[in-house]
Amino acid sequence: MLNTLEKIKELPWTKGVPLVCDRAMGKTSLLQKMHGMGITFLTALTRHEYTNYAGALAKSRIVFPLKGLSEKEIAAIARLMIATNTDFAKVSDDLFAIDLGAMEVSVLGKNSDFRAHMKYLGNRIQTAMYLGREIKRLVDLGVFGSIIAAGKSLKLKPGLASKYYHLNRLPEQVQAAILNGEACNCSINRIDEIALMDNPADMFEKFYEHVDKSNKAPKKTKRQYRQTEDIHSRNKAVPTGETIFKVRVVAYFNPQMYADQKDRAQRWLQKIENFEVDLNKRLSSNDSRRTKGSVYAEIDRFIRKKDLLRCFDIKINQGSTSNTHSLNFKLTLKEEEWNKRRDFDGFCVLVAHPDCNLTAAELCKLNRTKDIVEKDFQVIKSVLQVGPIRHRTDLKVKAHLTVCMLSLLIERLLEKKLAGKFSARQAMEMLHACHLNKYIVGDESLYTITELNTQQQAILKQLHMTHLSNDDYLLERIVKR
Repeated sequence: MLNTLEKIKELPWTKGVPLVCDRAMGKTSLLQKMHGMGITFLTALTRHEYTNYAGALAKSRIVFPLKGLSEKEIAAIARLMIATNTDFAKVSDDLFAIDLGAMEVSVLGKNSDFRAHMKYLGNRIQTAMYLGREIKRLVDLGVFGSIIAAGKSLKLKPGLASKYYHLNRLPEQVQAAILNGEACNCSINRIDEIALMDNPADMFEKFYEHVDKSNKAPKKTKRQYRQTEDIHSRNKAVPTGETIFKVRVVAYFNPQMYADQKDRAQRWLQKIENFEVDLNKRLSSNDSRRTKGSVYAEIDRFIRKKDLLRCFDIKINQGSTSNTHSLNFKLTLKEEEWNKRRDFDGFCVLVAHPDCNLTAAELCKLNRTKDIVEKDFQVIKSVLQVGPIRHRTDLKVKAHLTVCMLSLLIERLLEKKLAGKFSARQAMEMLHACHLNKYIVGDESLYTITELNTQQQAILKQLHMTHLSNDDYLLERIVKR
């Protein structure tokens, strides 16, 4: 998309008319690039970006008891409450817009050269600890929406990024020891297993047992710690490339979407509760030989489906049954994090170029018109039955796309001339049975038109093309071959 914008940025209309982009462009880093191109843009933010731009929405959130209410009742109450809020402008019966004004946004550097600043590190464990902290920093600041995305920016595979991120669970003293090089002979896999333990005291004990075993040194009675320079102070020497720019922020509220999202959230909580009961039942079996690592991985995979990993505390314990190998776990909902996410239910946040002078309601309507493009592709594939492309040369592909666009233009003209009395699809289906028929009698060819029914005649009349149903008119214009 950015390559396309780079090619059209010099066109005069891109400076005045808002260019409506897909939600995939609603990320801070991409907004900064579009802002730098000088393009007047409009796009919806991705969900992960909401907290950075729409903190003011928390003041306008809809709060009322949901227990015992149906989805329809929730939507009705939300619609009534938002309609009485003077900060919102009514766009339609199910859409209310609010203007949050111009806002300064900073793009934090992704430190793509982070590895280059760690050449002095002498072992893999130290490097893993630094990378784990860097992944946590990028995710916490909202530069990336997930651990995997942050790890990818540091050229790490998904599994390795998650493993390094787990190291942040270790106590601060243990992390300091790793950064000081005390764990240089340790196994990264064993350190990761220790990081998945629940009790910090157990982590501390198991870590130094592994360090002593790896270094083949006797166990010390008292640990001496060297003062470690804070990781963030070390990072001050690393250029972050922070850029500050202004954007126009608008949001709209949809009561039905609010009810849907509330309902889905409650259903997912129930699914997680059922998952907890089912997995604990399997873990209590005498045949179970599951390890804490494998249990944590299964829980992680299930909760991560809806990006809810930060909303739960995971505690894995040794089972109390006769089977000494059995495990059980407890998921505790973090109410503060859960409520923070629910603050934005029903809202969609739009970001535009600061020079865009349209009202909040106009920007809202403009953003929703981009669905026309999606519908156009559906028309090309279904109504016009053009495609798929099976060409290899550029010339043939361009010719095919030209036919598609001309077909779409004809469909649009039909819709305009039919003026809502018939759709273009209905008109083409009804006229599909109309043909110019040829009869050969001896050496002479006779031509006639299929007799039209009432609806077919009405369509031709609306298009001002009734002459096409006249046999004499067509006979005068037929060229014999």
